[in-house]
Amino acid sequence: MTQKPLVAYMHTLVDSVGVAGSANTYLSVFNPSGSGIVASALLLDVQAYSTGATLIGESLQAYRISAASGGTAITAAAVNRFNTLHPDPTCVVRVGNPTITTVGTSLRGVSPTISSGVGTGAPSGIQPPGGASFLFQPGEGIAFRTDDGDVDAFWNISYVWGEAS
Repeated sequence: MTQKPLVAYMHTLVDSVGVAGSANTYLSVFNPSGSGIVASALLLDVQAYSTGATLIGESLQAYRISAASGGTAITAAAVNRFNTLHPDPTCVVRVGNPTITTVGTSLRGVSPTISSGVGTGAPSGIQPPGGASFLFQPGEGIAFRTDDGDVDAFWNISYVWGEAS
């Protein structure tokens, strides 16, 4: 069996705000059951900022997931790829508070901006060490969410993943 090279994709959310008083799933990337590929986490880049007083100190957390539905599915053709000649991704990208089933505990947390007015947090870039990426088998994925929201707290989230068959 010959393994094909890793193909890299990216999806970015800009100025994404949560809903106060409830959990907010901003982005999920799910490798469908029976896909025949393995997805790997390559990079997460997050920046938080506020446009007013923020009172909720909920970190953005990454979770391994076993299901994702609802929200808004991004068409495969609209997903950014590192080489425009590469095929559409197999993984399904969802935004807009998709319903997810988490597996285990949080993989990573990124601190929010806590502010009495307009403020910005330091960008947080997370790259797995070489050879130690999280792998997502068919029927697995990753999601980025907060346990509560604030209408003055915004997130810029860029996630890069690879797919190999």
